[in-house]
Amino acid sequence: MAPRSLHLHRTHEDGGVLSARPQIPAAAILVSFALFSLSGMAYAEEGYYSLNINLPQKILDDVIITVNLPPGLIFEPGTSDVSGAKNSVLVKVNSPNNGHESAQIVWNFGRVDNSADQDIQIRFKAVLADVSGIRKGDVLNSGEAVLRWTDMKGSAHRRSAKTNPVGVVEPDLALQASLEPATAKPGETITFTLSIQPTTSSGSDAYDVHVIDILPEDLIYLQGSMETTGNLEWSDDSNSKALQWHLGDLKKNYGDQGLFQIKFKAMVARGASQKDQLTNKAYLSWNSARADDFQSRYYKTETDSVITIPHKPVLSVNLADYPDPVHQSSNLTYTISYKNSGGNATGARIDASYDSSLKFISADPAPDPGSEKTWSLGDLLKNSSGNIIINLLTDSTTREGRVLLGSATLSAADGTSVQDSVTTTVRRSSPSLLIDKTATTEIIRPGGVMNYTIKYQNSGNDVAKNATVTDIIDNHLLFDLVEGASPRASEYWRDDEGLHLFWNATALHSETMAPGDEGTIELKVMLPAKPEHPSMDKVYNLYKIDSNESQGKFKTLEGSVPNFL
Repeated sequence: MAPRSLHLHRTHEDGGVLSARPQIPAAAILVSFALFSLSGMAYAEEGYYSLNINLPQKILDDVIITVNLPPGLIFEPGTSDVSGAKNSVLVKVNSPNNGHESAQIVWNFGRVDNSADQDIQIRFKAVLADVSGIRKGDVLNSGEAVLRWTDMKGSAHRRSAKTNPVGVVEPDLALQASLEPATAKPGETITFTLSIQPTTSSGSDAYDVHVIDILPEDLIYLQGSMETTGNLEWSDDSNSKALQWHLGDLKKNYGDQGLFQIKFKAMVARGASQKDQLTNKAYLSWNSARADDFQSRYYKTETDSVITIPHKPVLSVNLADYPDPVHQSSNLTYTISYKNSGGNATGARIDASYDSSLKFISADPAPDPGSEKTWSLGDLLKNSSGNIIINLLTDSTTREGRVLLGSATLSAADGTSVQDSVTTTVRRSSPSLLIDKTATTEIIRPGGVMNYTIKYQNSGNDVAKNATVTDIIDNHLLFDLVEGASPRASEYWRDDEGLHLFWNATALHSETMAPGDEGTIELKVMLPAKPEHPSMDKVYNLYKIDSNESQGKFKTLEGSVPNFL
């Protein structure tokens, strides 16, 4: 903002005039202030006060000129230039010259012989202080200039005028970061582009422009890949820790020429395979005045670009059957549990296979239209999981002792696949152990409690010997080994899967389970109150039942953890 002109004249019979308007004829006492910019960018005529004092054409005593600068401005010592009738002067600053309060500058001329009508001219420089609360768009208060003298009769005279308010402008630069491509695998190369230009609101030139790009640990700069576009001198000041470029000065109208761009290439390190994304930060800094100026304001802006690392999916699938053994003309249930703990899997699908003697009855969820063995899952995101329950029927003519083979395959479009299989024996007369686990709630919050109930039963037509139950509690959950289970587990141990609880036949009173016999186990777990927003969104529990006659397979029960981040 340029200062507006002031027109303030006071004419007196002795001829002394003090006015405050820019560049008027010498027949007045003028106080003016040239266009000023934030941070004291005072070059050429910028930042200078000019006082043209048209004195009476006679000898004057005790001539004193006082200028009170508004808060925010600082008088720059050594810039006072005096000419005219008297160039011998004592210059003094009567108050703190720090910009926080008004600074008073005094020129004491003593006796001045203006008989030759030379008058007095004063020119000095002021800069904007680097103090809080002064920003672009502000308008500083008016300053004041005061002229005092004594005539030969001993009469004192005083004239004053206010300067116009000073508008504050500043350089303002924009930094934009882009990358191509935005997704890269370990070992692949990315091209980064940093674009710099003054914003449309930038009011002055920027000096000593500096760009720093701090690469994350898993991003490797490719030496010799850097290039620039735009007509601007620059130097490469990069070191082992950061890429740095010094661009020198950037004129406020540089944006008319387009962007200044820095381009370079970097490779995603092989070791970045365990991360989801990398963040590359770039910083742009500049001064609002030349380095040799009395005051220099410093500004900085930053931006970042995010590189997504597409990781290979880590798939797992589990197929459980019950009952085992199974009778002729009886229901056989397959439970397929699947999970992706790696990168996103596109085109995920489940393909099941089971013995030709088995008849498909239903499934939850239903298979693809027109199919009884395929489930298209679409995109299986990281940490996504699910279950498919398939209801089958054995044939009445299946021979005694026949082993039925089933399998489930989880695959992704990138070729990743895993498989699990199960065998089920057909018996006319056999025990048939069923086990199920339920929770009082599907969601557990930090500090919350979840109760589990495990129910097991011999639904067969023969006795089961020494039935045992195994349960694995998620490592994220808390469990009281003394009070957490009823009946209490016979053994327990912990590994990467979680806390293993094992109930032997003595603890369950299941040394002999006749057809129709059943039992129940109650469990209580808690999710820690801290952190308030856990990083995981699921907790998992595995459970199975075994006996002398059959070896069970783990089934999975999931619980959800709300994540509010």
